[in-house]
Amino acid sequence: MGERLREIRTERGESLASVARVTRLSSSFLSMLEQGRTDISLGRLLPVLEHYGLRIEEVLGSGDDAEVMRGGDPATTFSAGTGVEAYVAVRHPRRSFTPFVVSYEPGAWSTWSEHRGWEFVFALEGAVRVERSDLAAIELAPGDSVHFEASRPHRVGAGDAGPARVLVVLAEDQAAWH
Repeated sequence: MGERLREIRTERGESLASVARVTRLSSSFLSMLEQGRTDISLGRLLPVLEHYGLRIEEVLGSGDDAEVMRGGDPATTFSAGTGVEAYVAVRHPRRSFTPFVVSYEPGAWSTWSEHRGWEFVFALEGAVRVERSDLAAIELAPGDSVHFEASRPHRVGAGDAGPARVLVVLAEDQAAWH
């Protein structure tokens, strides 16, 4: 992913400093990301993708028309906050939506995020809480889900009683659900 981001930045003739100003990430962090020397949370990646006008699948590669991911297959994994681990649930996403499976330690939260498009959260295990800056918190039990426009700040977390796992699907637009 880092190599692809560097390629896009240099093709556009942008400096690390100019991208840093727009995305509010440091030049040194962006440099380390492009060199593959650090990982990035989803909340930090989304402003970079928005700046470049890209979807997440455009920086993660491309694949065949159909793809099976087995439970033990390696996947792109990153931290979405302290005590939060996420992985892309397909190896080469390239549709108008991208699924992630996210695990939360007890009491852990993803970083606050805002991005274009829509977000779908489906609780797989444990007590899950979805907070948005403009709405009351939403409590989800296993089997519950919520779907919302993602341009407002939001985050997802686990209850204090135990760990939680969710399926999160990011979609470029609502038409992806049809």
